[in-house]
Amino acid sequence: MAFLLHNLEGKYSIREVSKEVKQGYPIVFHTVKALQKVQLVKAARVSNINQCTPNVIREHTALFGFVSERFAAKNVPKRVWNALQDVVKEIENPFYSLLLFGSYAKGIARPTSDVDVLFIIAERSQEAEITAAVKKSAALNNLKINPVILALDEFKNGLKEESVAREAYKKHFIIKGGELFYSVISRA
Repeated sequence: MAFLLHNLEGKYSIREVSKEVKQGYPIVFHTVKALQKVQLVKAARVSNINQCTPNVIREHTALFGFVSERFAAKNVPKRVWNALQDVVKEIENPFYSLLLFGSYAKGIARPTSDVDVLFIIAERSQEAEITAAVKKSAALNNLKINPVILALDEFKNGLKEESVAREAYKKHFIIKGGELFYSVISRA
């Protein structure tokens, strides 16, 4: 499930999922079938292959948010994870989503890579607090953190064309606010 949520734009066969998550085909096959049964995963038949995608609907936002945040905690490099947790601790208003995208999400980051993050915010009044938190964490952790801050409507509109919002949507780690993120895209 986490693999599919990390790669929202993709449609993967059960064999591809099996290979990516390094689990045997029978286990993945039965897991996908069980997830289909409870409507967490959709599978479309193309030729003789079932292509799987997460079923992002309002009822699943809390679960998908939880799974995605746990997946990020296990897969984001510790130095970057700790720096982003420092950012989260500094922001008082809890109503935002924080996504890591770019080279770190794609698994191609080098030691000198910038840390590209996207904040999806409910109100523009949050922008100054977020900018200050990012600047402080970047200095303390000796990282170059590039924040992009979008209001909910800007993010939704950005999904319709090639944009930073679309890039982050395709491949990301959700650091915080997974439920908000999936709630927004379930209505996009």
